[in-house]
Amino acid sequence: MKKKPNLLIITTDQHRGDCYGFEGRKVKTPHLDQLAASGARFKNCITPSAMCQPARGSMLTGPLPNSGDPAMSAIPPVAQYRSQYSFLMADTYELSYAVLIHQAGGIMQIDGIGVNAGEMGNPNRSMYLLEGPTQVGESSWFRSVVRMPSGPHQVVDMLNEPFGLMVHAYDDNVSYAYPGGMNMTKAP
Repeated sequence: MKKKPNLLIITTDQHRGDCYGFEGRKVKTPHLDQLAASGARFKNCITPSAMCQPARGSMLTGPLPNSGDPAMSAIPPVAQYRSQYSFLMADTYELSYAVLIHQAGGIMQIDGIGVNAGEMGNPNRSMYLLEGPTQVGESSWFRSVVRMPSGPHQVVDMLNEPFGLMVHAYDDNVSYAYPGGMNMTKAP
């Protein structure tokens, strides 16, 4: 029986795929440059998700992001989902959006506007339904993605059912994402 090789996969995060010194960019990445020169480098890869957390989860565990586990589509864990959130969208990014992970039949509103094609179906609006609701695998969970303007927002399930929230923003060279429902408290 042939012995299986040991593999170490190193990925980097929070930058474009060409933001390395070895790509000719004016950034200093000496350790990554050395790894690229001495190891195997996968330059043309395909990701199962445009969002970093579900893509990493797929790589580590095997299932695709829409495999039926809502945690593969958004964090935090389902046990920390809430029925309403208040959050802030920064004004310095080209694209900002919120991902809602909710049960079938949920009646969601953001700032008093229904999260549905009838109320958010116009792409010329600042708040626009980009995707969804899309079923997450064979589960009872659905995913809706809403383009958001900058500023403070409130999202509520009108049936008082818990749901997950992940907030994202992107620009040419930078991105961020943060989950709702972390139950964080102010340090004394």
